[in-house]
Amino acid sequence: QNKIFAKVSLALFFFLFIFALSSPTLATTYYVSTSGNDSNPGTMSSPWRTIKKAANTMTAGDTVIVSAGTYAERVSVNTGGASGNVITYAAQSGNTVKINGFDLNTNYVVVDGFTIENQSGVGWKGVIYVNADYVVVRNCVMDNISFSSGSPVICANTSANYCTLDNLAIKNVTGDGAQGVQVLGSHNIVSNSEFYNFIGADGIHLHGDHNSISGNSFYNWFWPADTHPHMD
Repeated sequence: QNKIFAKVSLALFFFLFIFALSSPTLATTYYVSTSGNDSNPGTMSSPWRTIKKAANTMTAGDTVIVSAGTYAERVSVNTGGASGNVITYAAQSGNTVKINGFDLNTNYVVVDGFTIENQSGVGWKGVIYVNADYVVVRNCVMDNISFSSGSPVICANTSANYCTLDNLAIKNVTGDGAQGVQVLGSHNIVSNSEFYNFIGADGIHLHGDHNSISGNSFYNWFWPADTHPHMD
């Protein structure tokens, strides 16, 4: 009987072990508010104060919902998700959530619904820097952005492939040679976005291959150094 019990126990142990390995990780939704505190648990009733706290905490499948307000931070995202298990940074639906920018350095990340405005002296990384694969940036507004030299508002670097930039409004941009979006990688999508009120050069600056550009609008452009600002 002891031998039978031992065999059953061992079989049960291996079953539970394999089940634990194959079971999907339970996703968690966290919350950030201007009235929160980073020592809180990040729940709806006890939110965090900074998006950076969320970036340092979340794992694959997690979401953070950021409440209305202004967050004076540029968030560096270094923990990514996986296929079918992305990490999502979302502005609270129907509210304006202002932030200084994002550096997206890891795969399978979604940024949804943020406003980035009144940024000056922006460098070559722009206000959103995409340096990873399978990143989605959507429903965001970038307004009143100025550069000291030619740079993009959004830079999708050579390491950015299979990314989607969708339903963006990029407006009131100034700077010698300023660009709306710079795409250096491959198999990326820029779609359904508006680029307007630019003093700059390029709407969308393409270098990679197999990129898709569709449904975008460009108007009210001027560049003193060139009578023909363009998309290329």
